[in-house]
Amino acid sequence: MNAALIVLTIVGLLVTVTAVAAAVAGVRRAAVTAQARKQLPGSSEKPAQLLWQVREVSESPHLRFIADKNMTNTDLAMIKVEETLSALPPGHRQLARMQADELVNARAVRTAVVDNLAGLPDATYRDLADGVSKGLVQGMSGKELPAGHKHVRKAITAGEDTSSKPLRSPGASLVPADPVMGQIQTWLRQFGATGQSLSTSSTFAQLADMGMGLAADMMNWGRPGGASAEARRLVDAMEDLGELVTPAYLWQVTEYSETALQNTTAAVHRMETELAAKKRGEAFRRTWWPSVGDKIAEDALAHGRQVLAREHQAHRRLIQAMDEIAVADPKLRGTVWALLLRDVPEGAIDGPDLRPFTPALDAYLATRRGRR
Repeated sequence: MNAALIVLTIVGLLVTVTAVAAAVAGVRRAAVTAQARKQLPGSSEKPAQLLWQVREVSESPHLRFIADKNMTNTDLAMIKVEETLSALPPGHRQLARMQADELVNARAVRTAVVDNLAGLPDATYRDLADGVSKGLVQGMSGKELPAGHKHVRKAITAGEDTSSKPLRSPGASLVPADPVMGQIQTWLRQFGATGQSLSTSSTFAQLADMGMGLAADMMNWGRPGGASAEARRLVDAMEDLGELVTPAYLWQVTEYSETALQNTTAAVHRMETELAAKKRGEAFRRTWWPSVGDKIAEDALAHGRQVLAREHQAHRRLIQAMDEIAVADPKLRGTVWALLLRDVPEGAIDGPDLRPFTPALDAYLATRRGRR
């Protein structure tokens, strides 16, 4: 009887100790997780999001520098990010800059096509002429122009405003740029990269309200809206531009989107490989006694997987839209192309010669300036 009581006492003690240890580990893990997910000072971003954004354009910092048992606070993790970026060889810094440029261009092209296409059915000639003129001006920048056409030349040399202003943004399709990316830009500039925006915000426009049958929608857009005759002629000239926009040019847009998708896939795969536990003890520690660095790295990987899922969704919808544009009315195709030129970085895509449309553009710019 005494032996049985002793056994029960020992078992009870073991259960109690185990429960207390689990509770302590759980409380500590919750505290570590909360610290790892705390927003960075002066930003709406969290450390894991910053880490993902850096890793999307660079292979540094290696996650094992972050997921370390001695990484006890977010400040140390962010310092490690900066230190590893500063240690990148010149060639790697250049690669990071190029990768950032490709991502910016790819996502800008994708968003411009989707948002502008969705806005066409409700657009007036006045809206379209203004957007088309800006697109043609940007598309002609840096290229040899025919003689004359002083208004086009003036628009180009004066830096005509070609900022991205979609005709209609469907819902909340445009996600604001991540404020913390300014810090990454500063780091990359400091270590040899350019100041090109590295924003990797997920600007995944929804096409649900766009529907199909774009050719049928041609009857609904381009309403007069008080537009001048020059504005009408400029928009009508988009039919000729559409004839020049071949499937090869259109496929270029999907290739840009494919670039972003492949880059994100590769970044996620690298992070999965780096973060995989090498030993059982490491896996046990991360589960029951993680450091702040462990949680930041794990959250960064989880965030990357979410971004990848949205990239796949956006890419599928873009391909569907481009397939429809390829067989749509030439006027719609030309208009979408001109608006695309307005909303993407200069030189981001190749296209047909725009000089045949210079007379219509010059006439429109002349009347527009005359009304100011």
